[in-house]
Amino acid sequence: MAEEDIQEPGLQGEDETPGYEEAYSQVEELVRELESGELTLKESIQKYEQAVKAMNRCYELLDEAQKKIEMLTRDAEGRITSREDLGTE
Repeated sequence: MAEEDIQEPGLQGEDETPGYEEAYSQVEELVRELESGELTLKESIQKYEQAVKAMNRCYELLDEAQKKIEMLTRDAEGRITSREDLGTE
């Protein structure tokens, strides 16, 4: 597999879904806008909907990362091992 074929979870092209950091930044910005008190009810609902979608993307990416970590830390019997079990500190 070529090096350019390997991507970290959430690191996509510009026209694809955002990575974790970008999605989290979107949530932070949307929360600031919602807390400003300067939005109409309709705008607030739209911003809230965008924030929920961005948070769901964050949760999705964190879940992917957790699954990768668990896969990388399984022993020969398929059990998740701790760092001590792997002989690392």
